[in-house]
Amino acid sequence: MAIPKSKIFQLVNLPAYLLLASAIYLVLYFMGFVFISQVVNYITISIVIFLTMKDWITRTNNEKKIPNIFYPYMPLIALGFIIVRIMATNTTAVSFNIMVVVILTCSLAMFFRSVKNTKQKIVLGIVYSLLSGIIFLIATAGIFFSLFWITPVETDRISELSPNDLHIVEAIQQSEGALGGSTTVTIQRTVRFNLLLGELQYRPVQVHWGNWGDFFHIENIRWDGNNRFYIYRSVGETHAFELVGFRWRRVD
Repeated sequence: MAIPKSKIFQLVNLPAYLLLASAIYLVLYFMGFVFISQVVNYITISIVIFLTMKDWITRTNNEKKIPNIFYPYMPLIALGFIIVRIMATNTTAVSFNIMVVVILTCSLAMFFRSVKNTKQKIVLGIVYSLLSGIIFLIATAGIFFSLFWITPVETDRISELSPNDLHIVEAIQQSEGALGGSTTVTIQRTVRFNLLLGELQYRPVQVHWGNWGDFFHIENIRWDGNNRFYIYRSVGETHAFELVGFRWRRVD
C-alpha cells in the first residue's frame, strides 16, 4: 500500500522538525522553564535523527516542506539548545553527549546541503564549523571521561519546602577532593507539567554560588513566611535570603 504523499513529507522532514524543536526549548528556557527528559529519550531522539537523515539527504528540495529560510540557522539553533541545556541542567551524561554529537553533525549536514548562497555558506560555514568543533570535542571528551574516568564526588544536600508548598529551596555542597568543589543555593517553584517525553518545570533560580565550604556545616533551612528563608550552620552563623520584587537575594 502506497504511503500518502503528506506522510512522506512528514517522514522526510522528521530530523528537521526535531532540530527545530530545539528552538522551542530555547524560548521556554528564557520564559523561565526547563524541560527534563529521561536518558532513554535522549538515545531515542539521537537514533531517530540519525536514521532519518539518510532519507532526508537523498530527497530533492521539492520533496522537503521545511522553508529554506530555516536551514542557514539550523546549526545556530542546535548550538543554542546545547549550551542552554548544559546551563539549565549541568548534565554530563553519556546519552546527552551522544545526542550533542548527533545534533551537531546533522544540523551541519542540513546547512551545507541546503544553503545555496556561496558567500553565506562559506562565512557561516566557517563560524558554525569552528563552534561545533569546540562543542564536539567537549562532548566526546565528556563521553570518554564519563566512561573511563570516575571522579569521586561527595555531595551534601539539604532542602526545604515553603509553607505554601509553592517553592523549594535547596543547598548543595559538592566536594571533589583536590579539584575543590562548590556550594550552590537554588530555589525553584514546585509546579510541574507532565508531557509525553518528559516533564516541564520552572527553572531553578540560583541565589548563591561559591567555593566548597562557603556554607560549611549546614544544619538546616527554615522559612519565615513564604518570601524569606534562613540557612543555619552548626558553627552558629545564619544566612538570610528574601524575595525582593521579583528576585531572590541574600540579605544578611
